[in-house]
Amino acid sequence: MNDIEKPTEIIDHGLGFAEASRLLASDVDSESFIFRKFNRLSARNIWYLQCEVLALEEKLEKLDRLVDRSTDTSLQESARKWEMLVIQCNEGEPRALEMMATVRELRARLREYHETLKLQSEIASMHRPEGRALQATRHFTV
Repeated sequence: MNDIEKPTEIIDHGLGFAEASRLLASDVDSESFIFRKFNRLSARNIWYLQCEVLALEEKLEKLDRLVDRSTDTSLQESARKWEMLVIQCNEGEPRALEMMATVRELRARLREYHETLKLQSEIASMHRPEGRALQATRHFTV
C-alpha cells in the first residue's frame, strides 16, 4: 500500500509547474488531483502555536498575580473593568500597556491556533487517494 505522506524521490520528466498543472486539471473526475497533506509539519506547527498560547497564558496569569498582590487600587480596577484598562493605557500606564499588549497578542495567537486546528481537521478528513491514481500522479511529480 502506498502512503501519500511518504517522501518520494522526485523524478524529473521535464514537466514544469505549468504543464504538470495542466495535466492534473485536465482529469475530468479530478482523480489525479492529489497533493500531500504534510501531516508531520502541520502537527509541528500546531505544537509551536500551542506553546506560544501557553506562554501567553502564563504571562497573563503572572500579571493577574501581580494585580492580586498590588495595593494599587487603580491597577486592580483596570484588571476588573475594560474601560479602566483602556483609560490607563491611554495615560501610558506601563502595567496596563503590558496587559493590553498581552491580551491583544493572545487574541491573535489564539485565533491563529483555532483556525489552524479547524483547517487541519478538515484536511485530515479528506479521503485517501486510490492506489492507481496515486501511482500515476507520483510518476509525473514535478
